[in-house]
Amino acid sequence: MIWNNTLYLFVVVLGFTSLIGPLVTFLKEPRNKAYFFLGILGIIAGPVWAFSTVSFLLTDTVSTAHFWAEIIYLSSILIGLFHYIFSTYYLRRKKINLLFALFVGGGFLFLLYQIFFTSNFIGEIVLEGNNSIVVGNVYLVWIVWLTIVFAVNVYKTLRGYKELSFIEKEQQKYLIIGNVLTVVGSFPANIIAPYFGIYEYIWFGPVVFSIANLIISYGLTQTRFQRFGTVIRGILRSLSLYIIPSIVFVVSLEFIFPLIEQLQIPKFLFYMAAFLLALIFKIIVDLVANIFLSEKQILRNKGEGFIKLLNFEQELSDICSKTLNYICQNTSANKAQIYLYDSVNTKSYCFTHGDWKIENLDKIFAEIPVYWNKKTTAEGKFEALSRSELEYLSNKDAVEYREYSNLLYLLELSKIQIAYPIVSGNELIGVLFIQDLANNQMYKIDELDLWDRIYSQFHISVNKALLYQQLQSLNSTLQQKVDIQTKELQIKIQQLQEARKKENDMIDIMGHELRTPATIVKLNAQLLEKFAGDIDSDPEAYKRYVNRIKMAVDNEIKLINTLLSSAKLEGNKIVIDPEEVDIKEEVEMAIHGNEKDANEKNLPIINNMKLDTPNVYADKARVVEILNNLINNAVKYTESGSVTIEDRYDDNWVEVSIIDTGNGISAEDLKKLGQKFYRAGNYIDSNVKVGDKMEIVRPGGTGLGLYVTFNLIRKMGGDVRVESEVGKGSKFIFILPIYKAQAIHDHDGESNNMFEKLGLKKQ
Repeated sequence: MIWNNTLYLFVVVLGFTSLIGPLVTFLKEPRNKAYFFLGILGIIAGPVWAFSTVSFLLTDTVSTAHFWAEIIYLSSILIGLFHYIFSTYYLRRKKINLLFALFVGGGFLFLLYQIFFTSNFIGEIVLEGNNSIVVGNVYLVWIVWLTIVFAVNVYKTLRGYKELSFIEKEQQKYLIIGNVLTVVGSFPANIIAPYFGIYEYIWFGPVVFSIANLIISYGLTQTRFQRFGTVIRGILRSLSLYIIPSIVFVVSLEFIFPLIEQLQIPKFLFYMAAFLLALIFKIIVDLVANIFLSEKQILRNKGEGFIKLLNFEQELSDICSKTLNYICQNTSANKAQIYLYDSVNTKSYCFTHGDWKIENLDKIFAEIPVYWNKKTTAEGKFEALSRSELEYLSNKDAVEYREYSNLLYLLELSKIQIAYPIVSGNELIGVLFIQDLANNQMYKIDELDLWDRIYSQFHISVNKALLYQQLQSLNSTLQQKVDIQTKELQIKIQQLQEARKKENDMIDIMGHELRTPATIVKLNAQLLEKFAGDIDSDPEAYKRYVNRIKMAVDNEIKLINTLLSSAKLEGNKIVIDPEEVDIKEEVEMAIHGNEKDANEKNLPIINNMKLDTPNVYADKARVVEILNNLINNAVKYTESGSVTIEDRYDDNWVEVSIIDTGNGISAEDLKKLGQKFYRAGNYIDSNVKVGDKMEIVRPGGTGLGLYVTFNLIRKMGGDVRVESEVGKGSKFIFILPIYKAQAIHDHDGESNNMFEKLGLKKQ
């Protein structure tokens, strides 16, 4: 009797306790539909199922037993329904299998009707010995329906595993463990055995389902590279605060109050009192813990305040020391260290909280960049290095992660658990190290989240402080350079004014340039007249005059070709020969063609073209001309940063973007960009800082390059647009149609001879 009462109390207490996990999960992300349905599932599978099961086993009337039997089997079909809904939302299925959804919904409604309105499911109630039910034929339908629903849900879970992120995969493991535990534990005791009239073990289903709920909820909210044993210990520790006092209370009632039946008070009220006392016990434990941890909790809640405070710090030592102190005083971390190297001032810094000397620091700095260079995010940022994560991945795929074995050894030797990179530009200049916890324990996810938030501002503040120190080091010589820079600025301003004037005279200059070669030819031709019939009289002079004529003609042809291309575009007479063009290959060739100029400026050209980008339908020669012009311009007008070529595509178009971090183009100039003879105005580099040498940016050329480029793109059926802002770089975007086996145009054998295209004939 004592055993049964204790067991039933345990079932009810565990059922109500299991509700905590789903509710906490839902409250963490109330907008997450999957967590919402997990909460509903927790209510049904926890307190409702557990309470109805115990009530059925304890009741002594047929009508009451029949009522609780209906609630038990209503809970079972609701569990199947909401388990299906939860799995669908958790796996983010955009397409729902309509046939299976109808099977789940239709089966639910059919079984609901059979449970409450017929005797085909719940037949006769038997109260002799252990309460039991003589089930009807529909019970087999219920078994088949429930089995299919759970089997399909488990299958969907396993099939969707590859599509999840690493953390989601870790969470998915707990979901799989919970499902397997439910099936293995509840099917024999709650589905198979009752079919043969054995109901004395039906309490086992609510128990395993409640434990499964706790495991799933804990995995969804707390796992971040934690070991499974750590999770189980956390669950058992929490359950003990409820279960142990409850069991002690029940046993005490059985032995200390033997006259309880004479009081004519239902024993179940005492069992509920046990649960309430356990709850009160837990509240008292929490209050006592809060008394000792309140100051630390208050400091932890001030994380956002510390981040704001960090934003106003300028001294490097203050930033590093305060960050280390905050991390170690407000989380489980006891020791942390920051190592920095200022390449400009050739200084290194080391800040430590706690007595911690990292062994083989030079070897760690030799190994860590190899890892970070291969583990950057899509935005090109370095992620924090977790040794637990690296150990997990290495154990899972030893071949792929073999190269990190030495790094793992060094991290373990120095007891480093977390490493945050400190980067300036694309250069690793330091690392924030956090030591292991004692006894192989793991940091909590809330602590890791707090570190992530602090690290984001810390990284910015460190770079600002280093820049501040670099500026301070220039103060000693800054005054001596002021006069020189002022004169240079005046010269640059004068040059700027002259350049603006030249811009207005562009057409006149072009006319002059065209006339000059012709004049040279005319004058030198007149000088050659004196050699008529007597070339040998002064061969050097004769050769000099001929060379002058040749050079003048070459210059004239170049100018004419430039004007001719623009004129043909303007007159819609330019010839386009579209064909299948591998745009990826042409981008690669164009990058190689401009690498020399880019390398001279230490300017990386980044090729982010997708490997599966389809070919385009365009004139190959014109595509080469377009890419060379745009990439050359990007390199020419970008002093620091990078030039990036990326693309995207749909069913009809390929879009290519050339992105630079140069000086940008003003909104006024953007409106006129690509017009004939128009050049963007000159302006001073907006990135120039006090003390730096001012540089005036002058877009050069005749103003015909972008005019020809834009119009060639449009002639090939594409389009072009420009996004830019002064001081923030430019983005030239053009689209071309995808090659879909279009016909190759034949221009009736039109000659490709340049002389014939110019209207000239060889004699």
